[in-house]
Amino acid sequence: VEHYAVDSTGRTRQQQFLANTDITAKAHAQIARVIKDVGKLALAQINHSGAKIMDGAVFKMDDYRCLSPSGIGVGKLWEQISATPEKLSVTEIKKIIDNFSSAAKRIAYIAGYDGIVIHAAHGYLVGQFMSPLTNMRIDAYGGSYYRRMRFLYDIVDAVRKSVPDKVIAVRLGAADTMPNAPSQALLGQQVALGDLQLLLVGVARELYH
Repeated sequence: VEHYAVDSTGRTRQQQFLANTDITAKAHAQIARVIKDVGKLALAQINHSGAKIMDGAVFKMDDYRCLSPSGIGVGKLWEQISATPEKLSVTEIKKIIDNFSSAAKRIAYIAGYDGIVIHAAHGYLVGQFMSPLTNMRIDAYGGSYYRRMRFLYDIVDAVRKSVPDKVIAVRLGAADTMPNAPSQALLGQQVALGDLQLLLVGVARELYH
């Protein structure tokens, strides 16, 4: 099931599913039940959109902030608005990692899904950290390839601890493209994900679309 935002700042559009409270998780239990009742494995994606905004109406929400690794917008909407994404502090990064963990637990044990897919493709926040086109940080979460990957590593570790008996998967992007920038082929570099011992890895399209 496509993607649940781990908190209110993680939505790419107003109508996006949320996994930030037990109440919202209970409301979606019926979806998991329908899938499982026909003998299929029910997996739900969890996500934070970061600076990838599909609907400018999110800026009208009272609790919304557009958060990003380096203050770089992703997606065509930024060509039409004057706003700029905020750069995340390390404290805020840690909070989002905790939110992924909490969202996974709700989706697995309250909504009843069999597993979790961490969405790291399509230019959303995890992919923004991984890409040298959108991550210009010089701290523990930016710079070298492994530091850019750290956000994803930390999320996977946190999710695994919160749902140790569930399927954990990652959805990756094969390459990154941004206007007036060279394409960044990421799939070959992401072999390092094997260290995470994931059961399932999916591959999707590029960063900017």
